[in-house]
Amino acid sequence: MSKAPKARTLILTAGVTATAVTGAWYGAGLKTKQEIKEKVKARAEATPADKMAILEQTRSGLMAKKIGLEQKISQLEARVARKGGANVDDGAKGRRF
Repeated sequence: MSKAPKARTLILTAGVTATAVTGAWYGAGLKTKQEIKEKVKARAEATPADKMAILEQTRSGLMAKKIGLEQKISQLEARVARKGGANVDDGAKGRRF
């Protein structure tokens, strides 16, 4: 007699948990879609000056990444040269831009 209420409780708990998880997942998906639509709408309604500002921000971020990567490449080349490793000069000076 003790097994029936335990099984019922377990099934009920699993059902409620599954419903809560599914609802949270679905709600998060709806919110993400809404945010994407808002961003697309904002970009479509942006003035040319706003678009230029966005592009400049993106460019500055990419240039910062490029400088960081170039520094890492130079450090790696220097380390390989110090250790007497393989020649890293492949005609393109180790870079492919």
